Formats: sequence, structure tokens, C-alpha cells
Amino acid sequence: MVSQIKDEPLACLRQKRSRRRRRKNTLPLSLRVAMRLAASKAPTSLLPPLPWLLVSLLALGAGTGTARAAGPETREQGRTEAAGSQVGQLLRQVVEERLRECHLVVFGEAGLPGSIIATLLRSPLDFDVLMNISLEYHNASFHSLALALVSPGTSGAGTGTARAAGPETREQDRTEAAGSQVGQLLRQVVEERLRECHLVVFGEAGLPGSIIATLLRSLGESGYTSRTVVDITSLDEASEFYDPLTEDLRGLGMLNCRAFLIDVSPLQSQALLRFMEDIELYKKSETYVLLVGPEDRAGDFLSHPVFRNTANMLYFGHPIRPAAKGVPGLTSAQGQFSTSTKRRSISPQFSRSQFVHDNETGREQRIVTYTRCFYCNDGEEKQFILDTWTPHAGFANSANLFPDQFKTFYGHKFNVVAMNWFPFTKFIQHSEEGGTVVTPQDSLDIRMLNALAKALNFTYEMRTPWDNQWGTSTPSGNWTGIVGTLQHHKGDFSMMLSWMEPRLPIVDYSRIYASEPLVMVTSKPKPLSQAFALVRPFAASLWFVTVASTLAAGMLLWLLQLWWSGMSGGEKIKFGDATLMTWGILLEDPPVNIPRNVTAQMLIGWWWVYCMLITITYRSSLVAHLTVPGKSPTLDSLEDLLAAHRKTSWTWGFEPTYGSGWEWLKSNENPTVKEIFNSIMVLDLNEQLSRVLSGRHAFITWKYYSKSVIGSRYTNDRGYSPLHTGRQDFFNYGGYGWGFRKGAPFRRRFDQMKQRLIESGSIPFWLNDLIETSARQTRAENKRKEGEQGKGDAMGEQATQESSSLKVLGLGHMQGIFYILIIGLLFSATVFLGELMAHRYCRPAYL
Repeated sequence: MVSQIKDEPLACLRQKRSRRRRRKNTLPLSLRVAMRLAASKAPTSLLPPLPWLLVSLLALGAGTGTARAAGPETREQGRTEAAGSQVGQLLRQVVEERLRECHLVVFGEAGLPGSIIATLLRSPLDFDVLMNISLEYHNASFHSLALALVSPGTSGAGTGTARAAGPETREQDRTEAAGSQVGQLLRQVVEERLRECHLVVFGEAGLPGSIIATLLRSLGESGYTSRTVVDITSLDEASEFYDPLTEDLRGLGMLNCRAFLIDVSPLQSQALLRFMEDIELYKKSETYVLLVGPEDRAGDFLSHPVFRNTANMLYFGHPIRPAAKGVPGLTSAQGQFSTSTKRRSISPQFSRSQFVHDNETGREQRIVTYTRCFYCNDGEEKQFILDTWTPHAGFANSANLFPDQFKTFYGHKFNVVAMNWFPFTKFIQHSEEGGTVVTPQDSLDIRMLNALAKALNFTYEMRTPWDNQWGTSTPSGNWTGIVGTLQHHKGDFSMMLSWMEPRLPIVDYSRIYASEPLVMVTSKPKPLSQAFALVRPFAASLWFVTVASTLAAGMLLWLLQLWWSGMSGGEKIKFGDATLMTWGILLEDPPVNIPRNVTAQMLIGWWWVYCMLITITYRSSLVAHLTVPGKSPTLDSLEDLLAAHRKTSWTWGFEPTYGSGWEWLKSNENPTVKEIFNSIMVLDLNEQLSRVLSGRHAFITWKYYSKSVIGSRYTNDRGYSPLHTGRQDFFNYGGYGWGFRKGAPFRRRFDQMKQRLIESGSIPFWLNDLIETSARQTRAENKRKEGEQGKGDAMGEQATQESSSLKVLGLGHMQGIFYILIIGLLFSATVFLGELMAHRYCRPAYL
């Protein structure tokens, strides 16, 4: 690897060359650049040792060959060209045999005919090397390195242009001066307005004296390193480097600020425009785009579909005509630029003598700045001249180059796509066919949209999607419904649309303003039969413990009396009498004769306290169960639904909207959700709710949507509804936002206005107000309709029975007592028959 070259060896080298030649001589610029790179702190791991040595040899050869080629055409010149050709062939052989896999950086006057570098670049492998070098320069610039790696022709544009130029004519001088003016203007704009942005330059970087070469040289001198250079002559879709280059430039879209500077002066610009489409420029509307080209082509580029979403776009029209095929393009005079990086206004900071006057008019050449406004022409697009620039006077009007276009839309009409989904969106659909115009009604999104339309001065036309669906993916990569409409740019934006990760590459979302999870709607539990009202106050386990403790207390009393009579000779007690004594105390019928010993009396006393607490608790609970009948358990989760399905064959369904909820059910890997999806029934709203009211059917839907439907259709004046909404939220996707076609430039402005509505608290207030108002209006309307009175009376009677504070017990409440009486009588009759049988067949003989 070449070691760092300090100032002392360089001075010695200059003294030796000065003594050898008695004329002013300096090292070639290519060698000075190579020495500067070697002495810099650039990462040497990017280039292997051998190419650095080759770079030095090429630089030396280029410098000597150039000096000889500049003289008159003599026999000595012919020998020099022959020698240069031989050296070039030698270098080519070394590169092809030893350095084929290496990164080759060439410094020299590639544009000078007959030079060693020009001979080397005529090799068949040169095109691949040129593409590789151009792409490597792109990658190095992407990482903001100060190392300048350009295609071979670029160095000639910066150093050898004056020497490699053709005959010096008046027209050429005008071209050189105009190119320098445009480059200096672009430098001023970049330093003043785009200093914090990553600059991507598209142009013929290898063309000597081009505007791009002038700009790159001046930006390098000013210290602007955050840039990427793409040589448009290398944009070949068939190249293996085309796809990696497009991916890298798409990745630049993640930067906070990026600017594209595009030289469209060449006549063939179709490949460049296709490349702009491939890197998806239309998806990044905030990208700054600066176009440079002839004045008469401004309208063509400003209205080109590639830039359909670009909000910050300027076209600098210069008076230079595009060069014909095979003729070198713009040449550049070496202007003197200030290296200061301080911020300054966009006005010329150069001497008037640096520029050439128009010889015909005596005035300086002007550069016209064109721009485009999306909605300035009564809501339509308008192209106009923003300002003009001259070297001496600068911008004539000092106009703001990048004004805010979205403070007002001048009455522009937007195409809005929406689905009927109250309380968020509601409209009157005049036809069942999809894609028809609808009439918006009062709802949350319509209130928000009207507020934005009034503040931003725009109108809208609302339609349904062509297939009346929210949007789901298809195997072909297209989407249906609202998402598909935005995917194909058939609508500007939509009303409420669920945030879903699979939709993010297709549409842009606005800020989330509401969240709505999935819930399950079932019929309210039916009242339980009053036949078992007497046993419901206690659980089965408590009943078991009560009975067992009663028997145990009777046995303990019998054993205690048996032991006491054996010790003291007192009276014994039978086991049956002891058990009946404990049962009598439990049933609040205490015995008349209790044992006389203190031990038995202590046992009976504590048993009495226990039975008193049990009976008081049972009595109070029994009153509650008799007045308010119990109900069957509610279904609050998908697990409860599957458990009920296994016992009594439940069903469940979903509306045919096929939105985010359907996508969640379809793609979920949870076994419970999979089982639910495999048996789901797709029915419309009325059919779903009819099945729910009939029983044993669950309707899976959205929370606020179901709340509004239940409140308006199935709730009476007393607030009673026969429908139950489960407590568990199944799927909360993140919230609702508005969907925008990809790259819509006005989305940020809409977000700002919606954020104001969110911060003011208007959205939750509107949402609750809409649900309550709709419920009241619908109930009042249903009350006036004929045929609904009976249904309302039935619901009102049921609600009255459940909500009244005074309960009159009837036969239905006390039926359990009669069942117990009947069971007791049957048991007694059975015992009586048993005694008769035993008395008849088992009677002793002496009787």
C-alpha cells in the first residue's frame, strides 16, 4: 500500500522536475488527487494494495501523455501516441490477468484523445468496470464518505476539460459560461435550502464540462459530502447492478430529508424516467426534486406522471440546447467558488466578470425557475414561472422556492371511497351496484371531513368500492374493496380503514383517531326454572357439608351419651333420637327434652348457634332467588362459545364485509380462533340478529358498530335490550385511520388538521353523541310505526318484571315447595308400604 506522502518529498520532487525542465511545471492533477487520497484518513480497507499502486502508475502516465498530446501534430507527437498506446496495452494486460477481481479506480484525463487512459478504457471490459465504479461511488456516497470515486470520464470533466475541448469558438464559450452559471446556481440552492438533506445527483457525470460535473466539483470544494451520484449513461435494466441500485435508492426514502437533482438536458431521458418509476419516487411526496434542462422542455417534465406526487419540485430552464448525438455536451469553464459553508441568502456571491454576456443583446444569460402548483388553478394543476435568476442580480423576486402548497386547495374536488359503517360512516346508497355515488349522512367521519373541507377549502365526491368490500388480498397481489381502489389510484383517500400490517405497502394511513375491537353478541341469558329455587341459595358443596355435619353431630351426641351412661349409670339415648334432635335444631324445631348432663348440653348449645347462622343465611338468599330468578351463564369469550357449542350445538357468524376482522380470523394461528373460523357462517346483519334473538347463535362484530345497532333497534325506552355483548375484546388491530393512495402529497396536511380535532376532544364527544342521538331517534320512530307496538309492550313487560322493586310471589316462585311436599309424600308412602310388607311377612310366630 502506498504510504502517506508528506510535504517534504513533494517539494523535493518538484525541485528535481524544475531542474530537469526550464519551464514552469507542476505535478498532474491526477497524481495530486491520488497523493491527497493516500494522505487522507479514508478507510483503506475499501481498496486493496495493488489497485492503489496501479492508480499511481495510471496517474503518472496520464500526466505525461497529456502534456505531449497538447503540442502540434508532428512526428514527435506520433511517436508519443504510439508509446502511450503501448503503455495502455501493457496496463490492460496487467488488469485483465492480475486485477480482474479488484476494484479499479482510474485517475487521468480520460477525455483526451490518444492518452494512456483513453487507450486503456477502450478495453472490452471497460463497460463493466465503468458500471462497477459508478455503483461503488454510489455506495460510498450513501455512507457519507468524503472519498470521491467516480467514473473515468468525471475526472476529465473537472481537470482536463479546457485542454480536451474542441476548437475554441464563440458558441462554445457561451455554452461553457452557461453551464458554469447553472452549476453555481444549483450550488447556492443546495447550500441555502437543502443543506441538511441527502443529495442524489442524476446526470452524465462522465461528460466533460457538464452541469453535473461542475456542480459536483463545487460541492466537493464547499465540504458537502452527503450525496449520491448516479451516472444516467449506466442505467441499463439488463445490468446485474440495476436492481441493487434501485433498492439502495429506495432505502434513501427512510431519511428525514432527501433531494434529487436531475439533469434532463440530454435528449434521451426515457431510461432516466423509467428509473425514477422503478425507485418508486411517487411514494415519497416529500422528496425535493430539482430538474435542470432547456426552457422549452419545462412543461413536459413538470407534468410527467413520474412526478405526479412530488410537492417540492423546481425546473431550472437554461438557454442551452441539448447536444446532438456523438457531440460532446456542455463544457465548463473553471469558476472560482468560495469554500465557506456558512448559510447565506440565494443571491450571487461572484464577480460579474466570471460570466459571459449575450453578445446579441448585451445582457447576461438568465435562468428561469419553473414550478408546479397542484391546486392553484381553481383546484387544478398549474405551471408557472416562479422567478428568474441572473448572475449579477440573483433571483429577481426573491421568491420562496418551496412554498406550502396545502394551506388551501382552492375548491379542489377529492374522490373519496367509503363503506357504510355507523357511527363512523353513514350514507344513503341510491343503487346496490358498487362504485356508485352516495349521499353522506351525519356520522363521525363525515363530521371530521366537513370540518377539514371548510378549513382547507375543498369539496369531495363519495363513492362505494366497486365490490362493496373493505379489502382483502388475492393470490395475484391485488386487493379488493377500498384497499384495491386506493391501490390502483381510483380514489384519493377513504374514510375509516383498519390499520393492518399487510396493507401498509399498498396504502398510506393517516393518524389513528379511534379504536374498535371485535366483540361477540348473543341473546341475554334466559331465567332459570323456579322449580330449583329452594336449593339455589347454597352451592352443591355447601349442601353436602350441611347434611354431613348434621349426621355427624347426631352420631357424636349418641356416642357421648352412650359413654356417659356407662360411666355414671344414667339414661341412654338412641341413635335415631340423637339424629332427629340435631335435624330438629337445624330446622328450627328444637327438642323438648334435652339430655341432663352438662357435656351433652354444651354440644347441643354450640350446635344450636351453628344452625342459627346457617338458617339465617339460607333464608336471606332464598328471598333473593324467589324475587329475582337466576339466569343461565353468559358467553363472554370464544372459549365459552366453544364450550356451549359442545353441550347444546351453538352456531356463530360474521357479516360479508371481509375487512380487517376477517383477515384476523383467517390468518390467526390460535387453535380456538381456527376452530371458530372453520365453522363461521357469513350472513347479513338482519339475518345474524334474527338468529341471535332466537337463541344459541353468536354474532362476531365490532364494538361501537354493534352498540349503535343495539341501541337504535333493540332497546326500549327503559333501556332494556334482549341482546348481550361479551366482555372480552378479541382483536384490537391498533385503531381506525383514513387510507390514502400511496404517496398522496396532501396526507400530512390532513394529519395536522385531524390532530387538532383529536387534541380538542371533539372526536370522542362526537362519537358518544352520535350513538345516543341515533338510539333516541330510532326508538321514537319505531314507537310510531304500526306493528311495533306489540313488540315494544312485550319487551316493556319483561323489563318491568325485572326492574320493579315490589315483587308478588306467585305459584311459579313457590313451585319448588310443592315439589318437595310431593316428593316427601311419595317417600312417606313408600316407607308406609314397606312397613306393611314387613309387618305381614316378617311378623313373629308367637303373635
